[in-house]
Amino acid sequence: MHANIATPLDMSMVAEAAGVSVRSLESGFRVFKETTPAAYLRTIRLRAARGDLLDPLNRLSVKNICLKWGFFHFGRFSAVYRASCGERPSDSKKRAATR
Repeated sequence: MHANIATPLDMSMVAEAAGVSVRSLESGFRVFKETTPAAYLRTIRLRAARGDLLDPLNRLSVKNICLKWGFFHFGRFSAVYRASCGERPSDSKKRAATR
């Protein structure tokens, strides 16, 4: 997942790459990561997007950062980002610009 973080992935692709069934992949994630594979992928993508948003040298728009990290529905990205990070993506970008 980390190597293909920005690539559109579904769990059948991840399971195939790992050489296991989707069910085994989900079970393994629940045991070792205490989450689902999809939630884990979303988390690592959110971290990457947040890194870009907080980088004062990054000149990409919020929307382009969203797309870069595999979030294709901007409204959903914004809601998930806000729930996870406590602020809107645009607020993170503005704060970075003032550094």
